Amino acid sequence: AVRMGVGDDAVGEKMKAVAQTEYGAAADVLKVVELAKPTPGEYDLVVSNKAAGVNPVDYKIRQAPGGPVTPSQAEPMVLGWDAAGVIEALGAKVDASKFK
Repeated sequence: AVRMGVGDDAVGEKMKAVAQTEYGAAADVLKVVELAKPTPGEYDLVVSNKAAGVNPVDYKIRQAPGGPVTPSQAEPMVLGWDAAGVIEALGAKVDASKFK
């Protein structure tokens, strides 16, 4: 699962993110929430985002029930696939030399 946290707010074992727990208009469903910081899988990275954007795919997913994921109170859906930040952690099988 991809979770996008927000820069300096991503401290300790928690991070802040803008997420939704139901479908609808942005003003009605997007909330700032605190989530557990992700741990990278063996081929993943964890990035502390400094900037993120929302593209047309994001708002279409936000509005469309029956999409590829279903937001819920237990597992909020975090949008914003376009991001820039600093790598915080690498999975065991990620080649760190690719990021220098």
